[in-house]
Amino acid sequence: GFEPFGDNSRNISMEVLSQLPSFMDFIDPWAGLRATEIEPVHAMIETKILPVDELGANTVSNLLTSGEVWDVIVHLGLCESCFVPKIETRAQNKISMRIPDNSGRQISEGSLSQGGDLHVAVPVQTWVKQGLDADWELSVDAGTFVCNETLYNTLQSLTSSSCQHVIPCLFIHLPPEELMSIETQVEFVSLISAIVAQPRHVDVVGAIFEIDG
Repeated sequence: GFEPFGDNSRNISMEVLSQLPSFMDFIDPWAGLRATEIEPVHAMIETKILPVDELGANTVSNLLTSGEVWDVIVHLGLCESCFVPKIETRAQNKISMRIPDNSGRQISEGSLSQGGDLHVAVPVQTWVKQGLDADWELSVDAGTFVCNETLYNTLQSLTSSSCQHVIPCLFIHLPPEELMSIETQVEFVSLISAIVAQPRHVDVVGAIFEIDG
């Protein structure tokens, strides 16, 4: 999550992280759909509050490059214009800042690397909205500020040759607290984390056609 920035005195991503426990049992979100029951995932939650600047945008990326390993990475950020949580599936190779970040940096137009856009490997498009009480949206536009820069840098490190582990990574943009309570957002983030941490449920259907025996 991130510190407050711009004219915001608070940042919902920081508030949500403050209410997440250090340990959590992720119950199978696909229970009832599977033929067999699977055990809950016992998860240790490590949270980081990042500064809204270039240092913050590179924190997780640098940790990955230095050999840090997690099973799942879920970035959280504030979306001032969102009405529901948005799960970002693409990081643009672009930076364009309408306001300075918290270090005073303001880039009007630029690229983050010599490559192209990067996409998350988590198959979010295939999720069944089973058990998701809150509304949410898929998004391919994480903006062009520090949130997008953070997701881009993390995905770039995950796809580099120096990273030897396949780690699912998502970025969730959260709406202001006035539009969705912190409690509801904590539940949403916990459920999304459980979905990413559990084996995905896939329906497999077969058919046999018989003609003239």
